[in-house]
Amino acid sequence: MCLGTQRFTIAHEIGHIVLNHFCKQHEKLHETEANMFASRKLMPINILKECNVSSSKELEILCKVSNISAEYRFKRLKMLNERNRFYIDKNELILTQKFSNFIKNYINKKY
Repeated sequence: MCLGTQRFTIAHEIGHIVLNHFCKQHEKLHETEANMFASRKLMPINILKECNVSSSKELEILCKVSNISAEYRFKRLKMLNERNRFYIDKNELILTQKFSNFIKNYINKKY
């Protein structure tokens, strides 16, 4: 299992714990929620936007996730870009501010 897959799997399982998924009743919903948790923790969408991520391969390398995870998240990034749906929640702005040095360094290396 590659490192990216391992990282996503661990984040997914932590998601089950954090989201209190201890019953089998809503298993499909719980799997979706745990995937969303892992995706949002490993690949914060506003950080990807600010870093001008332009491909799933770039996202895969930047976030150290599997190709399949990167492809799903990149599709989401493109859809949100088309709709201009960023910074809906004030916590998204706070997170982006906390990553400002990382974003600046990444952009400087990229261009």
